Amino acid sequence: MKKPLLAQVCSRAFVGGELVPLYLGTSGLCALPTLHTCASGTQDERIAKIIFASVYPLYIKKVESKGRTIAELNQVIEWLTNFNEQALKTLIAEKATFETFFKRAQLNPHAKLITGVICGYRIEAIENPLTQQVRYL
Repeated sequence: MKKPLLAQVCSRAFVGGELVPLYLGTSGLCALPTLHTCASGTQDERIAKIIFASVYPLYIKKVESKGRTIAELNQVIEWLTNFNEQALKTLIAEKATFETFFKRAQLNPHAKLITGVICGYRIEAIENPLTQQVRYL
């Protein structure tokens, strides 16, 4: 079993109607504490139920802390998903889960070229397609 990474709770998000802590780990934003341990089907199911609107403000906080803008964040999201700013607002208003978010997305064909490590996992080695897509964000 993989050792947990040190992390601090930085906010909370709704996952399947339940308010759970969000963590800012040593490798970046992690939505659930279980993301710091071995992958499992349950973990993938929990990730699918995360409400995008709960995590989006954390993406904003992260990019702004790196000297970037919300417009740049939205540009990256549009490149990955083909969602323009209005589509993002709609998904946020609907409280769409990551599962719904990525079902509606037209994933960029070059997304598979995204590599690296997030929360201790190699993005290109993540087996569950939805979990991998969430990690692309």
